[in-house]
Amino acid sequence: MEKSTVAAYRHHAIKVAVVGAMALALSACPSGDEPDPLPGGCFVGQEFHKTGASFPASDGCNTCSCMENGSVGCTLIACIDPKPQPDRCSDGKANFALGASFPSPDGCNTCTCTKEGIACTEIACAPEKKQCVRGGCSNQLCVEAGNDVGTTCEWREEYGCFAKATCERQANGQCGHTPSKALDACLMATGNHCDYNSEWHKAGESFPSIDKCNTCTCGPQGVACTKKACIADEPALKECVRAGCSGQLCAETPLVSTCEFKPEYACYQKATCERQKNGQCGFTPTEDLVQCLGTHGTCLVNGKAYPTGATAPSSDGCNQCVCSTGGAMVCTIRACAP
Repeated sequence: MEKSTVAAYRHHAIKVAVVGAMALALSACPSGDEPDPLPGGCFVGQEFHKTGASFPASDGCNTCSCMENGSVGCTLIACIDPKPQPDRCSDGKANFALGASFPSPDGCNTCTCTKEGIACTEIACAPEKKQCVRGGCSNQLCVEAGNDVGTTCEWREEYGCFAKATCERQANGQCGHTPSKALDACLMATGNHCDYNSEWHKAGESFPSIDKCNTCTCGPQGVACTKKACIADEPALKECVRAGCSGQLCAETPLVSTCEFKPEYACYQKATCERQKNGQCGFTPTEDLVQCLGTHGTCLVNGKAYPTGATAPSSDGCNQCVCSTGGAMVCTIRACAP
């Protein structure tokens, strides 16, 4: 091949602009007196790459591929560190040594400096507890700040007992008046002499136990509760969270994944991560998501992704499905046993 022709092909490959959001996109071939595409590959700088070959982008975090028409397409994911260093990470405010751990900006997760950049845990953060304040028309209640509690405004003698009591968070995590000898004596004198779970009850009054299945009564010797066996409540299902280095997973707990980027991961950015009909966490298969994944040879079943050719159980529990081209699942239709 003539040197002038090779130089022209090299000039052509460099001029091609690559655009696309989080995926590979091809630019239109230039017209006019530009040379035809180089058969079998493309030039990038001084390097020649065969058609279909993938190689690192110049920014160090994206990936490029040589297309059939001689152009070069690259992913456009945001790079964690615009100037990566082999032995440190930067969050834009401070530098961290490789392997160092430090608090996440949300105040409850932990981040670590890795060779791929900064990786953080994704546990749900507990809401900050509010201050306990007095409430009610006669300041007879102790509640969290901001929780307006409406009460009638009649005066009861026992309300005076709370004027000097301490309103603070109790051992059960709730706001309430802290029991004391002075408060006990005052309430007993007014006929309110039982303290249970930071709440006061009159003599003879019955109320639910903290186990929510037994019943307690305020008696002369204090609180007495029934002791029948309680049926344990089923544990509440955890909220589904996004996981993986590129947010491509939907799970009950944060999961660690490798950090290579695949074009289909971009499809999950606007997808809904929630519990599916089968009880498992997954991405809800909307029309847009299924269509986006189909263009990358991926099918979605019960929120779980399958590559083209992979098999997955049908929702009826007895048939089998295969991921075909275009993102469609093709399933057997044999009769299922009752």
